[in-house]
Amino acid sequence: AAGLTWFQGGDFVQSLAVLAIMPVLGYVTFGRDPKHDKGLDTVKQRHSHKLDDLSARVGMQMERVREAASIHGDRDVMPRIRNFDAGVEALLSAAMHDPERVGTLRKFFGVYLDGAAEASERFASVYTGTGDQAAKAKYLNLLDKLATAFDAKAHDYAAAGRTKMDIQIDVLGDSLNTEAL
Repeated sequence: AAGLTWFQGGDFVQSLAVLAIMPVLGYVTFGRDPKHDKGLDTVKQRHSHKLDDLSARVGMQMERVREAASIHGDRDVMPRIRNFDAGVEALLSAAMHDPERVGTLRKFFGVYLDGAAEASERFASVYTGTGDQAAKAKYLNLLDKLATAFDAKAHDYAAAGRTKMDIQIDVLGDSLNTEAL
């Protein structure tokens, strides 16, 4: 408080000097536009980062699945891998269109996709070494189940987004009808 006595005492020249310096310090600190992005992500940017990370992770996991399947080059496996890949892409596409609920897909893009990659690598090592037909049948069954599950989840995810929209429209419509009375 003792250092500010000149300001409280009314020294007009010093007060003007402080007033002249304050905008300069504000400009140096915040830049020309203080509301401009200062490294804080908006909700849209966070969703975008999340989706970019998810897309990269899904791409890496599916690459592991494709690489494992290509090791033994079995004609029956590759069409099933493509079918599974299409289901994963459908779900990822649905997530891209409604990023707010992408957290609900954690099990699919985490547990199931990681499990599929690990199972594919294990199958490749077992089948390449032994040609075990029972292992092949079990693996093909797994790929069919995964493809079906990912396709169904993509459909459900898109339908849930539609349901949410329908509810919002109905609620707004009811509110407008009530206001009109």
